[in-house]
Amino acid sequence: MTLRLRLTLLYLIIAVAAMSGLGLAAYVAARDSALASLDRSLEADVRAIEASFEHLGGPISSGDVDGSRLALDRQAVQGVVFQVRDPQGSILYSSAGGSALPGTGPEELATGMRTLEVAGHRMRVLIRPLVRFGAVVGSIEVRSALAQADASIGALRNVLIGGGMLAVLLSGGVAYLVAGRAAGPVVALSALAREVEQTADFTRRLPDQTSSREMKEMTATFNRMIERVDEMIQSQRYFLSDTSHELRRPLTVLRTDIEVLNDPGLSPEDLASVQEEMRIAAANMSSLLTELLILARQDEDKLELEPVELTELCRAVCQRIAREHARHSYELHLPRTVWVNGDRQRLERMVANVLHNAATYTEGSGVIAFSVTLHDDRASIAVKDSGPGMTVAELDHIFERFYRGGEGRRLRPEGTGLGLPIVRQVAKSHDGSVSVTSVPGQGTTVTIDLPVIPEPARLPVLLAN
Repeated sequence: MTLRLRLTLLYLIIAVAAMSGLGLAAYVAARDSALASLDRSLEADVRAIEASFEHLGGPISSGDVDGSRLALDRQAVQGVVFQVRDPQGSILYSSAGGSALPGTGPEELATGMRTLEVAGHRMRVLIRPLVRFGAVVGSIEVRSALAQADASIGALRNVLIGGGMLAVLLSGGVAYLVAGRAAGPVVALSALAREVEQTADFTRRLPDQTSSREMKEMTATFNRMIERVDEMIQSQRYFLSDTSHELRRPLTVLRTDIEVLNDPGLSPEDLASVQEEMRIAAANMSSLLTELLILARQDEDKLELEPVELTELCRAVCQRIAREHARHSYELHLPRTVWVNGDRQRLERMVANVLHNAATYTEGSGVIAFSVTLHDDRASIAVKDSGPGMTVAELDHIFERFYRGGEGRRLRPEGTGLGLPIVRQVAKSHDGSVSVTSVPGQGTTVTIDLPVIPEPARLPVLLAN
């Protein structure tokens, strides 16, 4: 069963239940109201007849009836159907011309209001005892046919049933149309998802043709999801293409050098040169694979967050890079303490990558300035070199994996172009950001922005006596 039919059926079930309950309540209320109105009329008739016997001082007799006959005949002429009995149940007066009313028997002497079936007709009957000085001196029985009330209630019942059925049919048609409009985006989404799954065409999008806010949100969310999947697939394709290209270079060198090693006439000098070339190619491949693994783990691994003293971490990394690239001079501007909540190992790699790039791409004896500054609840790590700088066109691509500018390829041919993408990914995973400014011939400045935390409380040290 389709979603449209299920929604329509659900609506009809609710509508039928609601209309049935409402119709039943209306029917019962109308029936009770009609019976209550008829009962009040019978009560009034009984009181009028009782008024004819106010003079009674003992059990009612034929003489008492004869004394009140004029008043009793007046009630009979007005259409009141009644009869008067003595204490033993004998009929002393009947509006039916002296004869007992149909259906009169000893079992009908119980007082109160009830409904009787008389000659195929339903009657509403009220029997009220006549009481004088605490003793029952007779009884009055008043009747009224229920035919008119039954006809009115029956007509109402037919109207409720017929009107309810018509309302259900009309509301069912409306529900089917409304359900079609409501389920349309869901059906289209399901069909599109099925087509995408079958064809792997993630360029498809769901058109926004609904006025419902919820459906608009669902459509927009689905389209964003498809767009993100498409971007991820495209990114993976480019990544695999770039990775295979970058790995092909050292593999080609290794394959060529292996063939050269098979030359029996290779001199010792050439052999040493080939071996050094193979060592460099293997080292480049190892470095590339290591950085690729880092990027892959950045996407999957969870951060091991802990309070990290950023100033101490930066000082240690700067000292290490300064030993590796001793030809440069380093200017450090570090505050006393700055704390961040982060993964120490990844933060160290992020800072080391920036410093390593600055030291590598600065020719001769350059100057590298490293500073950490505080701005409210943020810390800015700035690394400025005196290297060749980059053009505006190069700055647009520096965070792309494997991208390397012209000067970068010249100064470091063995580079992978993954250093800054790793820096950006680490900063982003710590709720931070990275920005780069550069002027050709004047150097480059890389700025990393990270949120800071208050200095964690230190546990007291207990000294033994």
